[in-house]
Amino acid sequence: MTSLRSRIRHLLDRVDNARRRRRIAPRWVRYNLRNVLADFSPATPFDDLPGPVRRAIGRLIPDPPQTLRGIEFDFERIAADPRIEGVVLDLHHGASLAGQQALQREIAKLRAAGKRVVGYATTFGALRYFTACACERIAMPPNGEWSVLGFSSETVFFREALDWLGVEVETTRVSDYKSATEPFTRTDYSTAAREQAERLLDARFDAVCAAIAASRGIPPARVRELIDGAPYTAEQALAFGLIDAVAHEDELQELLVEGSSQPAEDAGWSRWRRVREAILHPRRAWARARKRPALLDYGDARRSLLVPLPDYSQTWVAVVRIEGTLIQGTSSPASPLPLPFAGDQLCGHRSMIAALRRAERDDDTGAIILAIDSPGGDALASELIAREVQRIKRRKPIIACMTSVAASGGYMVAAHANHIIAEPLTVTGSIGVFGTKFIDQGLYDRLRLHRTTLRRGARAGMYDSDAPSSPEVREALQHGTEQVYQRFKAIVAEGRGITDDNLEPLCGGRVWTGEEAHARGLVDAPGGFPQAMAWAQENVRPSDGKRLDWWVVPQDTPYRLPKPFPAGAAGLSAWLRSTWLPQEDGAAHERSAVPVLARLPFDPAVYD
Repeated sequence: MTSLRSRIRHLLDRVDNARRRRRIAPRWVRYNLRNVLADFSPATPFDDLPGPVRRAIGRLIPDPPQTLRGIEFDFERIAADPRIEGVVLDLHHGASLAGQQALQREIAKLRAAGKRVVGYATTFGALRYFTACACERIAMPPNGEWSVLGFSSETVFFREALDWLGVEVETTRVSDYKSATEPFTRTDYSTAAREQAERLLDARFDAVCAAIAASRGIPPARVRELIDGAPYTAEQALAFGLIDAVAHEDELQELLVEGSSQPAEDAGWSRWRRVREAILHPRRAWARARKRPALLDYGDARRSLLVPLPDYSQTWVAVVRIEGTLIQGTSSPASPLPLPFAGDQLCGHRSMIAALRRAERDDDTGAIILAIDSPGGDALASELIAREVQRIKRRKPIIACMTSVAASGGYMVAAHANHIIAEPLTVTGSIGVFGTKFIDQGLYDRLRLHRTTLRRGARAGMYDSDAPSSPEVREALQHGTEQVYQRFKAIVAEGRGITDDNLEPLCGGRVWTGEEAHARGLVDAPGGFPQAMAWAQENVRPSDGKRLDWWVVPQDTPYRLPKPFPAGAAGLSAWLRSTWLPQEDGAAHERSAVPVLARLPFDPAVYD
């Protein structure tokens, strides 16, 4: 029955393509890249539907959010239609550098399919121009500006402000590179933190300079000189070889197809004259009506574009999205208001585990992709998700696909995956943890507030903010942080097969780009979501031999109990002993309840 449905759908698609071939397709398509590009669409009630049905419904939604997955699908359609000569990309989008690399790869696929690609924007900053470097030609209007000025990264230090407020900060961490606490304890970067931040900024700047040099045929040293002398007008950019043409929007058609902007013979005709022409000279009127347009927007051209006819398998790939700061509990979306410290998207461990278990139990799912865009967060939440990945991968292969950032706890959840893929400029690593405790008694005194606390137990106030910690409590807090760090390293060592001697130089909170992580064995291969799907296709090998499609597991999946760990009760009890009751000198110590964070020590965003 399933095979019959598949054959019927394939037949209907062929009939649809026959109808589309009768329509007039343009020679060039204009594709508008707008707003901030997400990897996947926001959660909707249609997430449970199969991919083709979900995409069909998405076309009915007016102005749906643009995503990298949607762009991949649209570019595949354009590449598959032999009537289309090329694409004009209207570059008015925003994305991280890793997202721009994903776009570059899709543009390269278009060009490999024989399509010409022109990048057009009114203003080019570093990020947009980085994408444009993958195009065959680059154009901008005469009043546009080439503003590739480089990158900047900013950190605000609160130490003196907290002193003025009367707030003290106690911190625990495992290395100078785990510098997330420094904004609260210092007034400037430490040597280790500055070295790390500048190295990452250099990697991004070098990548942009290399892309410009390769695309424009300009020596790298000259590229840096041009960036240092920016901004430039459009005419200056043309003279320096940074763009290929200067043209207004209405002049693009003539730029692409010479003579196409000439007014048509019937441009000034009235409706009645057109009707008269159709009656008296039907062949001439039909030929004029069938004249092929030189350039159309993708939205107008889509009805005439051929639909690719991949033969999809009945086996699927489930996508579990791990996005935002990791917390214990359930996920919550980002605030629509730009609230500092409180507006981030939160990724709850119970929501992620529920999604993983749903994918595990789904009989039609042959593999799972973890789409990770997270700087980490709560260390325990990260450990619990990592443990679930370790359990499920023994039943179904799991591929970790890192996008903009997958660092600290975001890397921990990926460590046990069968295969890890990251963009060359993904921010990852940061294998380390820290803890922070604020002492606000000085602020209470300044505000003339008085509080009285009643306690039972010598350490009942261990985490309270009314007094500094005693030396014994400080030692206990640091010990708890070290315990979490050792478990973090054990997860990475087991998941990646790295020995202890080789592991420590990679840890300590050191942050790596995806390219650096690949060279050090923390990542298996460079790439993005298409490469993750290709790995799944190669390793799942569906019995029908057809192409795999994917579905996104909804974030509101009900929480269910797991299936038994494949290693059996002995394996489970061994894991419990090693994780929750680590042995030291023959004595068992209860697991520390220190609120420890496995999070990236800085904001990975850069500004152009």
